[in-house]
Amino acid sequence: MDFFSDCTARTNLVTGNMNSKLDLDHKSKEITDLEISLNDVELTCKNDDYKNETYSGHLVHKMKSKTKSVTWGQRLKCDNGTKYAVKTIDSEASMQNYPSTSTYNHDNPYGESSSEEILTEKDLAYGNEGFAQYQLFIAIEKKVEIGEIKDKMERLRQLHRWKIDKIRNIVDIARAYYVNPTGRVVEEWNDLKRGMKIEKQAKSLTHVKLKMSKLPEFIPFFTLFITLAQFVTCGVFCYLGGLASLGIEPTVESRDGIQTFLGTETVHKWVIPNLWIGPSDKYITSVGAFFAPCLRDDIELQIKTLEQNYSTTEPLGCCEMASRNTAATTSQAECQHMTDDVGLWKAGIKCSERPSGQNSVSHNLKPCCYNLQGQCKLTTHTHCVFLGGYFSKHFADHCSQVNCINSICGMGGISSKSDKPWLPDNPAQWWRLPLSIVYHHGIIHVVIIGAIHFLIMRTMERSIGWLRIMVVYVLSGIGGILAASIFEPHSPHVGATGSVCGLLGVTVVEILLLWRFINRPFLEISKVLFVIVLFLTAGTLRYISNYTIITGLIIGLCSGVIVLPFVSFSKISHRSRVILIGLCVPLLVAIYFVLLYAVFKVQSITDCYVCKVINCIPYTENMCRDDYDE
Repeated sequence: MDFFSDCTARTNLVTGNMNSKLDLDHKSKEITDLEISLNDVELTCKNDDYKNETYSGHLVHKMKSKTKSVTWGQRLKCDNGTKYAVKTIDSEASMQNYPSTSTYNHDNPYGESSSEEILTEKDLAYGNEGFAQYQLFIAIEKKVEIGEIKDKMERLRQLHRWKIDKIRNIVDIARAYYVNPTGRVVEEWNDLKRGMKIEKQAKSLTHVKLKMSKLPEFIPFFTLFITLAQFVTCGVFCYLGGLASLGIEPTVESRDGIQTFLGTETVHKWVIPNLWIGPSDKYITSVGAFFAPCLRDDIELQIKTLEQNYSTTEPLGCCEMASRNTAATTSQAECQHMTDDVGLWKAGIKCSERPSGQNSVSHNLKPCCYNLQGQCKLTTHTHCVFLGGYFSKHFADHCSQVNCINSICGMGGISSKSDKPWLPDNPAQWWRLPLSIVYHHGIIHVVIIGAIHFLIMRTMERSIGWLRIMVVYVLSGIGGILAASIFEPHSPHVGATGSVCGLLGVTVVEILLLWRFINRPFLEISKVLFVIVLFLTAGTLRYISNYTIITGLIIGLCSGVIVLPFVSFSKISHRSRVILIGLCVPLLVAIYFVLLYAVFKVQSITDCYVCKVINCIPYTENMCRDDYDE
C-alpha cells in the first residue's frame, strides 16, 4: 500500500483524549482517524527526514534510529534533522515492562552503523486492543503525575514550615530586643538586621556564595618558601655571627692596657644591645642587610671624611715614639697632635718602607675602620679588635689609603675613587634590597613574622595565589625599608615587617570589599587594627622602624585594591573598583618615586625631633642615641 511523505503524529494522553490520530497527506490517498498505540509521543516528520523504499511490494517509511532511550511518558521530536524510528507494541504484557520506543545517538546521528526500524501497517493496533493499551498508558501516566504532585506538595510544606519558623524566630528576637536590649540580645538583633540587609542588596546569600565559590584555591608555596628561608638564614647568622648582648639600654665597655703614642691607656666603646636576640649591626651589614652607604655616594659620610683633612698631595712620614716603642705613618700635623709634639717625624718615609737599621721602633699603629659610619683611626691590632673594627695589617699605612665603606659593606667589595682612595666609587649593591626582606634582626623578630605568615599570609595565598601575594609582599617590604633608611640612614635595615604590614593592609581592603557578607565585620577589622597597634608599639624600640610599618601598610592598601580578585555583585560596585584601581596605581608609583628620590638624592632627614620620637621613644637615657662614637 501507499504510505506517507508528510506526516504528523500526535497523542494527547494528558488531556485524556482517547482518539489518537495519524494525519496523512498524500497525493493519491488520505487516511484519517487511524488509531495507533504511541506513548505520549509527538512526532513531526519532514520531507528530508525520511526516504521511501519498496519492501515486499509495499511502500514503507524508513528512518534511522538513534541511541537515546525513550521511555513511556516522554516526548519525542524529530525536527531540525533529528530522525527517529517509532515501533508500536502489540502485546499488553510487553507494554507493562515499559519498553523503549526509540533510541538516539548524539555522536553518530546519521551513521551507517545505526539500526533501522520499519513501521508497517501490521504494527498498528486497532479496536479493543488499541483501547486497552491506551487505558494502560493513561494509568501509568496518572501514577507518575500523582507522584510528582506529592513530591511538589512535600517541598511546599517544608518551605512553608521553614518560613513559619523563620518568622517566629524574627518575632522572638524582636520581642526580646525591645523588652531588654542588652547583651546577647543586641548581637542577635544586629545579626538579624545585617542578614536582612544582605538579602535586600544581593539577590540571595546563595548567589553570593556561588560567586565566591568560583574563586580558585591555591597551595601556599610562596608562604612556605619565604618562611623557611627566613628561619634558616636567621639561625645561620645567629650561629656564625654570634648573639649581641640582650637589652634595650646601650652600655659602655672599657679595656685597660691599650698601647698608644702616649703609653698604655684605658679605652672604651658603646655596646649596643639587641632586644630581638640576634647578631650585631656590623655582622648583619656585612652579610647583605640594607645599608644606604652601600648603595649610594653618602654625602654625610663624605663630609665627616673631609673633616679629617685627608689629601693625596700632603706628604706622609713615619712618626716614631722610641720611648713607647710605637710608630705610625702620619702627616706632620698628625704626628705633632698625637704625640704632643714629642714624636720624631721622618718625612717622605712610610713606616712599612723604612730601610733596615732604621726600623727599630715597632710599627704597631695602623688604620682601623670602626663603627658603621666609616670612621678610621690609627690603633693597635688589640685596640681595633676591641672596637670591633677592620684592621689594615698589610695593605695600608694611613687612613687616607683605606676605603672604610668597602670594609663595612663587603660582599664583593666597593671600589675606591682614584683621586680620593678613602671614598667609595659609585657604590651600588642593589641586591641588598630583596635580601633585606629575608634577613631579620633576631629570633624574636623572625618568630613574630612567621606567626603572621601562618595566621594571615597562608590563608590569603590560598585565595589569591602565590604571584599576587609575592607582589604585595615584595612591594610592601622594599618600600618599608626604603622609608626607614630615610630617617635612619646609617643603620642596617632588615626584616619583613613592612611586608606583613602590607598583608594587613590587604586584609583591611578585603574586609571592606566584603563588608556586607562578613558576620561581625567590626570585630574582624578590630582584630587587624589591634595587630597594627602592636607593631607600632614595637616600632618605638630599636631596629623596628615605625616608618617601615606605616609605609608597608599604605603600600599594602594600594596593592590590595589592585591585585585582589574581585567578585562584582552590581554595576555600581564594579565601577567603584575600576575607579579605585585608577587612583591606586598612580599613587603607588608616586610613593615609590618619592621614596627612591629621598633615599638617593635627599638621603637623610635627621634634624627632625618629632620624626625621631615617632620612630624611637627614649624609654631609657641612651636608648635612642645615634652618635655612638668612641
